[in-house]
Amino acid sequence: RNMLGALAWVFIWWLTDAVPLGVASMAPLFLFPAFGISSSDAVAKAYMDDVISLVLGSFILALAIEHYNIHRRLALNITSLFCGDPVRPPLLLLGICGTTMFISMWIHNTPCTVMMMPVATGILQRFPRGQAASSSADAHEVRRFSKAVVLGVMYASTIGGMSTLTGTGANIILVGMWSTYFPEQRPITFSSWMSFGFPVALVLFAALWVTLCLMYCSSNTGRALSAYLDRTHLRRELSLLGPMAFAEKMVLAIFGGLIVLWMTRSLTNDIPGWGVLFHGKVGDGTVTVRAPMHDTARSF
Repeated sequence: RNMLGALAWVFIWWLTDAVPLGVASMAPLFLFPAFGISSSDAVAKAYMDDVISLVLGSFILALAIEHYNIHRRLALNITSLFCGDPVRPPLLLLGICGTTMFISMWIHNTPCTVMMMPVATGILQRFPRGQAASSSADAHEVRRFSKAVVLGVMYASTIGGMSTLTGTGANIILVGMWSTYFPEQRPITFSSWMSFGFPVALVLFAALWVTLCLMYCSSNTGRALSAYLDRTHLRRELSLLGPMAFAEKMVLAIFGGLIVLWMTRSLTNDIPGWGVLFHGKVGDGTVTVRAPMHDTARSF
């Protein structure tokens, strides 16, 4: 009864926005001990374990990538590579969606979508609206392709999040529940999950791309887009960003090092990863929090 009352309390705060979401999420810290549901130590430990550290570090890394416009530079580089001359809409769609999926593999899919949507809309803003189109047929093709880009970014972000533990919150919750209910079993590591999730994500991504091309790209789409978008436009946009600054290079270096450490902490039974050097006392969250700390220290 007390547990149901505490849940109702938190749900009411969530639904009514009576307090900020962060405050509502911390409510169990005082509700559970007050109602005798659990001790304050047990509740507090649930708020900062290895899984929570993994989520926290990935969000901090996402903020650094967004702050230095690395996501925009990466998207423009890959999109210009796939754009083609003249424009080939399926390849352009593949570049945009593929970039989104790649970024979503390493940071949470929600901030990934937030970061990539302005990049996608920035490309779409080059297209005419309403009467500005050269013909009604061209306007129809442009509208169809715009829908494909927006849908592609959203779905590719979700699919990419399935590939790794940091990609979406559901994977993180699964790891926490697995270690709690099956402590005697081998834990789910970053590399073991990716060996399962990445092939599945590739199949789903291919199905997404083919579906969007069949539904929203026709033989006339390339001709309609060529008047407003080509590789020269993308390269001009990229040149406006200027050369990479030292801070951008450092964030990319930390990002790359983080991926390597995630993948190699625990490999196979026959080939142990670098985690064996610390007698198995380090986790993926250890690496994830260490990277933003290093990034912050460099910025100072």
